Amino acid sequence: MRKALLAVLLAIIASSEIIQFAQAQNNTGSRQLCKRESQKRMDKEVVLPDIPRFPGAKFVSGQEAASKEQVVCAYTIEYSVPKRSEPQIIPWYFNELKSGGWMINQQTSHSVDASNEKTNAHCNIFYDTGDAKNSTLHVNYVITPKQSYSGSL
Repeated sequence: MRKALLAVLLAIIASSEIIQFAQAQNNTGSRQLCKRESQKRMDKEVVLPDIPRFPGAKFVSGQEAASKEQVVCAYTIEYSVPKRSEPQIIPWYFNELKSGGWMINQQTSHSVDASNEKTNAHCNIFYDTGDAKNSTLHVNYVITPKQSYSGSL
């Protein structure tokens, strides 16, 4: 599943659209996601504009990537969640995404995949069973610009 997700993310990053910046709130105030070409590890959580954090989830690590032409902005964020929360994770995200205007593309007992035409974003959220106390929640978020047509028909 991870290989398939990585392949999808790489295909999106290779597209030829121009990035449109999304506004987000983080601990230091308002900023733009993926301001320039980058591929860096995040040392603190970035609050994604339309993906809520699961209650009780603790930021572990993250990765931010933008292509040279800023075609796509992609985030992979990992959280630690109490193992006892596993049965609530996917139903909670399903409800939050659906009520936030996301279209659910696919859902399993361990994952939800959704797209948001309004923000031109895509997310894939899943969890891995970890140790006896905690599981790892993965949030993958990709945003691309909306295309506009300015030519004549």
